[in-house]
Amino acid sequence: MKTIIIVPCYNEEQRLKADEFVGYIKTHPGIRFLFVNDGSRDGTALVLEAIRHRAGRRCEVLTLHTNRGKAEAVRAGFHFATRAHKDGAIGYFDADMATPLGEIERLIEILEGGCELAMGSRIRRMGADIRRHQERHLIGRAFATAVSNILQLPVYDTQCGAKVMTRTLALAAIDEPFMCPWLFDVELIARAVLALGYRRSLQKIYEVPLSRWEDKAQSKVKLMDFVRTPTQLWKIYRRYYFDIKRLKKVDSGPSRS
Repeated sequence: MKTIIIVPCYNEEQRLKADEFVGYIKTHPGIRFLFVNDGSRDGTALVLEAIRHRAGRRCEVLTLHTNRGKAEAVRAGFHFATRAHKDGAIGYFDADMATPLGEIERLIEILEGGCELAMGSRIRRMGADIRRHQERHLIGRAFATAVSNILQLPVYDTQCGAKVMTRTLALAAIDEPFMCPWLFDVELIARAVLALGYRRSLQKIYEVPLSRWEDKAQSKVKLMDFVRTPTQLWKIYRRYYFDIKRLKKVDSGPSRS
């Protein structure tokens, strides 16, 4: 399956592993990369241009001249990708490679099996190497419980920066700006549910337990992001909860002959 992976970048000069990106792109001909330079003020642009030059035609760089935040950088990348390429799946991965690039193929494999949205999930389990700070893990579990209630889905991990979806679903999910910059992943899933229908979403949205994931140093998640979380969750609740609830009621009704 042809796939475009969007990589949002803001001041990533010191964290971008150019050799790993170039090596992966050259050895995976069905996968293109679109790096979105989100108004970086360091040498990110030079690093991205070097990656593009070395990787060839399957690597593109989209430059945003002002910093818009990750949510809008990803959305800009989706809009660019859907206009420039008429087929294939679309996804996004974090620039720091907390999720190793090798996990991309596992997400694509799920899409090829009939899924519409494949999401990396940082499930700590035997046989996997998931390195996450304990306090973030505990906060994440409380957060996931709240999100599950809002979305009315048994979702374990909405915030992992590794997602791939069909082009059709991407067009439906990124049409309008996101309300909550830090929690845009939750909004994206809510929009996917509304686009697919509640019953279909239970079958077509799939969490893929990652084999490897690691908290990276110099994380862009700040204390104020956690402080804003309750307010942003409340906005998402008001915008999506009742629509999803009504959809769930309709989909759970008696089938018509």
